[in-house]
Amino acid sequence: AGSSYYGWRSAKSAKNRQETQEQKRLRSILLFVNVLLFAGFLSLVITILNDAFILTGHEGLLQQGLRMLLGSGVTVKSTSTSLTLFTATIDFLRMSVNIGFLLCLRVFLINLYRSDIFIAKNAKLVRWSAHLLVLGAFINNGIFTLTGNQSYSFFNISYLLVSFVLYAVAMILTKANTIAEENEYTI
Repeated sequence: AGSSYYGWRSAKSAKNRQETQEQKRLRSILLFVNVLLFAGFLSLVITILNDAFILTGHEGLLQQGLRMLLGSGVTVKSTSTSLTLFTATIDFLRMSVNIGFLLCLRVFLINLYRSDIFIAKNAKLVRWSAHLLVLGAFINNGIFTLTGNQSYSFFNISYLLVSFVLYAVAMILTKANTIAEENEYTI
C-alpha cells in the first residue's frame, strides 16, 4: 500500500514539473516493481500461513477458512502433503531473497529517478543485490539434486552469473563515486 501511494504521489508531482523520457520510463518500471513487491509480500504471507497450517496438522481448518473467504464453490487442494520444516524454511528463504532483491532494486530505481546516480548508497544497494543472488543461487532450483526421503534441487547458475555482473557494476559505481567526489572538490 505504501509503495502504491508513493507511485501515485510521484505521478501527481510529475505533472507539476517536467519529466525527462528516462524519468518517465523509470517511473513505469518502478510501478511494475511495486506491483511485484506487493505480489511477493502477499504470496509470502499466504505461504507462511499455508505451511504453518500443514505443519501443525490443521490443513482442514485452512480449507474451511479459504472456503469462507472465497465462497463455497471454490475448492482448494494442497499438493504438498509431505511438507517438512526443511522445505518450509527453504520456501521462506527463496521468497525472502526475491523480495529483498526487489526492495534493493526499488530503492536503486528511486535514486536513479531523483538523478542520484554516483552515490555510495547505490553501490551498496547493487552489492547487497549481488549478495542476495548468491544466496539465491544455493537455495533455488538448480543443477544439483539431493535425493533421500525427498529430493532437493539447488545451485541455480543463472542467479550466480547475474550476481557476478552485479558485483562488477558495484565496483564500477564505487570507482565512479570516488571520481565524482574528487571532481566535486576540484576547482
